[in-house]
Amino acid sequence: MENERKKIDEIDQKIVKLLNKRTKLVKKIGEKKQKIVDKKREQQILKNITKEPQDFPVKELEKIYKIIFSTSRKIQKDLR
Repeated sequence: MENERKKIDEIDQKIVKLLNKRTKLVKKIGEKKQKIVDKKREQQILKNITKEPQDFPVKELEKIYKIIFSTSRKIQKDLR
């Protein structure tokens, strides 16, 4: 069990690093685009991440991404 927990810790660190990379891109895009909310883009992302079978529940994955979208919009709004 300890080995599995160590692997989970490593994955968690990767998730955080990827979220930070995503945030840098969000800031870059936020400096260029006119409107902050792009529902069409958000729907496309949700479609892309849920089109393949998942071990993780799709509804919960969608909730996580909606939080990411909301946080990204706040970050972009704070740039203005």
